[in-house]
Amino acid sequence: MRLTGRNEPLNAQEPPHAGKMKQSHRQNITYIACLLVILTIVGIWIYLYNNQDCSVGITGTAASVEFHGPRAGWACDATVTGSQGNNGSTVSFYHETGTPEGSEICSGKWGDLTYTVRDSGLFDLVGKAECTWFANNGASP
Repeated sequence: MRLTGRNEPLNAQEPPHAGKMKQSHRQNITYIACLLVILTIVGIWIYLYNNQDCSVGITGTAASVEFHGPRAGWACDATVTGSQGNNGSTVSFYHETGTPEGSEICSGKWGDLTYTVRDSGLFDLVGKAECTWFANNGASP
């Protein structure tokens, strides 16, 4: 290759493999971008799965139970569709909307979930009974 007086190549041509290198480089960038998008989607899904919240109220009382963690929505659904109370009678639960109210009576871990029992009744009797239920059913403070 001859150079002109201005240090520029005369008849500058790319090597024959340069086009393939550019195409391969573009493919690598595309693969990396796709991988980043997939990892972002998976990360968001994991975050949302592990950070679910829901609350159930106990019909006719001022008590409620909040669940936080993976499958919290399932825990609320299962609680509402039918659970047994501490004395063997069926207690009626409902899905709460909005922010739960009342003083925190107890909280802890129940499997993969974190639970918080709140009650704003006069003596917090129902809330304390729920705390006893969790303590008797494998919950840890």
